[in-house]
Amino acid sequence: MVTLAKRRPLSRRRRHAVFLVACVIALVAALGPLGASPARANSPVLTLTPERDPCDSQDRRATLRGLNFPPGLTVTLTAVRTAPFRSNNLNPLPDATVAADGTFAVEFELRRLSCGYEPQQPEGTRYEIDAEINRTIVATATFTVSGGGRSCFAETGSCAQGRFLEYWRMHGGLAVNGYPISDEFDEQLEDGNTYRVQYFERVRFELHPENAAPHDVLLGQFGRRILAGVSGAPSAPVPAEAGYTYFPETGHNVGPRFTDYWRSNGGLAQFGYPLTELFTERLEDGNTYRVQYFERARFELHPENAAPLDVLLGQFGRRILTARGPRAITLDPVSGPCQGADQQQVTVRGSGFTPGVSVSCSLRRERASASTAGNSASGGPPAAANGTSVRALPHVGCGPNEPVGSTLTITMAEYTPDRTPAVGPGASATFTVTGVRAAATTGATFSTAQ
Repeated sequence: MVTLAKRRPLSRRRRHAVFLVACVIALVAALGPLGASPARANSPVLTLTPERDPCDSQDRRATLRGLNFPPGLTVTLTAVRTAPFRSNNLNPLPDATVAADGTFAVEFELRRLSCGYEPQQPEGTRYEIDAEINRTIVATATFTVSGGGRSCFAETGSCAQGRFLEYWRMHGGLAVNGYPISDEFDEQLEDGNTYRVQYFERVRFELHPENAAPHDVLLGQFGRRILAGVSGAPSAPVPAEAGYTYFPETGHNVGPRFTDYWRSNGGLAQFGYPLTELFTERLEDGNTYRVQYFERARFELHPENAAPLDVLLGQFGRRILTARGPRAITLDPVSGPCQGADQQQVTVRGSGFTPGVSVSCSLRRERASASTAGNSASGGPPAAANGTSVRALPHVGCGPNEPVGSTLTITMAEYTPDRTPAVGPGASATFTVTGVRAAATTGATFSTAQ
């Protein structure tokens, strides 16, 4: 028989210690492991759309959305580059006012960040967007520029993407093709068929899905088109010359420097066969150069430049795109907007603009007293694939109170982010206020009956 020893009762001090240990264990169980911060179910949350890489978005815009923010307050949104190095320049974004349900949504243009524009923001650039209330950061969203599928260029305000961007990078990039000066659009080409195309400063890329890569991207034969307007060019076939590369397909010789450039930058696929011998031509800048035409390019010899910039290419893409047709605009109402109530809306319809390039619309007023007033050009949406642009101006500032004799001019023009013309001149329509009903005249000029 085993006799159990009687347990001595715990002293008051030991009972108190056990009680404290139990309390600590219960508190740790409730709050989680020591050192961990308690979860806040209703903490403010900031998200970005598109979330993967807004620099790769088609429309060059992004949307910030807030959740669980204090209703009625103003949220200050600021972006800062954090990699590859942290910038000291803060990029202010539009402020947000929180709705009653604690949410907000703010859309902004990625040009505010120069985001996705080569080479300013290359692949791997990281951004942090902070949401602040009363100068306290309460939520953050981040993204990294991938640069994989789309690249935009601040110099012209246009982007290249997909197969065209891949071809551009693999076939000489900026030096050979120039910057993009349009977005992609469908165009009926010289063979009567319609293709997906994009214009660059020196070339036109054409997508031919019926061909296997790499021949699914072809270049327009701008050399042939431009050469047709050059008088006196030595285009007749000639015999082979010693020390030159001879092309029997067209019967022309190419000197050592041009041959080296031709072979190093894409050869036949990029430039085509030579169409002339080397000759002297006065070019667009008014100076004369030694040049040679190929099916898709014009080689220019610039001995004032060190190699490899001693050979440059003509900007045929710009010339061909500019020659698509004259730009023109019309007004609706056709009689001019000043013949109705004050602040009457006028619809401006433009044609002949570069597809995908932003079109600005501006108003200039010449008063009868010879004083001039007007508003500066404002950015607008890109022209449609058929080269048209439509803008509604709800506050043209004319009507019965406009002095008789005032002349108003509405102008549409293409623009780049630095407000310089992108391609070619703009188009204007004018009308004069007389205080009586206007009578339309021919063309894009509007006058009034006396």
